[in-house]
Amino acid sequence: MRPYFCNCVSWRPRLMPALEALIERGEDIPSTEFRKLVRPSDMRQLERDLGYDRTLTIEGDWAVRWKRDPVSGIPFIVHSAIEHVFATPQEIEALNETALEADHRDRIVADGTILILVHPGSMYGSARMNLGKREADAARDAVMEEVITHEGGIVIIDGALSDEIFPNDDRILRGALQAAAARGDIAVRIWGDDSGEAPFAAWNGQGDLSAGLVHDGQVAAARALIDEGVLDGRRSILVSGAWASDIDDEGCVNSVADELRARLGESAKIKIASGALRLPPDEPDEEEDDPCPGN
Repeated sequence: MRPYFCNCVSWRPRLMPALEALIERGEDIPSTEFRKLVRPSDMRQLERDLGYDRTLTIEGDWAVRWKRDPVSGIPFIVHSAIEHVFATPQEIEALNETALEADHRDRIVADGTILILVHPGSMYGSARMNLGKREADAARDAVMEEVITHEGGIVIIDGALSDEIFPNDDRILRGALQAAAARGDIAVRIWGDDSGEAPFAAWNGQGDLSAGLVHDGQVAAARALIDEGVLDGRRSILVSGAWASDIDDEGCVNSVADELRARLGESAKIKIASGALRLPPDEPDEEEDDPCPGN
């Protein structure tokens, strides 16, 4: 049976998340059930402190609510808008910790930006061929720094060139996914090669999507993320990777951003990252209909 812990007036500020969780989740229970959960001597003392006696019982007061948190099992009384909680200090500490974790996850979901990295493999050999080694390496390092410092959800859409990702950079990508998952945020790695190639043998996807992790192109991958509910218009989305264009609206990064805007609506906050790799303005397309020039 639980001892009396505290009332909300004397509640320690550090433990407020626990009290807020009790108030939010508490369910009404009969007084007979409540009394089975608490230490009788502590309950009698509380009744005396509140002014009840044999002629005026607490059960006879219509304004008293008998509550129990269905998650932790902690019981409490609401008397004159004041919560009186019965629990051990260990129970309150544990509840406070889980409440803090839940609050952190909720804030991430409400405010965090989702980073979508499109065809990271194109930032290596393909980028060096199109931009030059120094420019390509600097651009890639900027994108990887963005991945390292990102604090929201992350989605990686791989393509056939992802087998060119440097081992250390791939460890960074996998670490970013693990960190996002540990925060309770979106952490997905899927396949969407624009030329239709299947994943290479060593490729490992991540995510629990009923539609699967392998898709025919980056646009189909983006569409699956929306259909599966991974992406929605409530959060801002930053699209990076290779390739992007500020002039003719072509490139794999642009095609993903365009699909998101079309499917999520005008209210969705979709932005192409300033650090996304861009081909030189005077670089001609190899084919008119190539959605990812430079690959």
